[in-house]
Amino acid sequence: MSQLQSKILTLTEEDLKALYGRVFNNDDGLLVLEDLRNRCFSKVSTVGEGGVDGAKVLVNEGRRQVVLHIETMLEVNPEVENKQED
Repeated sequence: MSQLQSKILTLTEEDLKALYGRVFNNDDGLLVLEDLRNRCFSKVSTVGEGGVDGAKVLVNEGRRQVVLHIETMLEVNPEVENKQED
């Protein structure tokens, strides 16, 4: 097990939320998060326009879940969203 793997196991949920906040709650982090939202189906359906391709939907949903996890760790809410857009 690597040092990083060992260290991550010692962190509490609050520690992890603080880490996510330090990474994403700045101008660069917010730009990266917006890019991830656009690339990972955060704002659109994971089903493509050409119909349902089960394997592709699963991959797209996996990508979407990563962005949703980041937003959960940052406790993103509409007030924060509106502030970020200003």
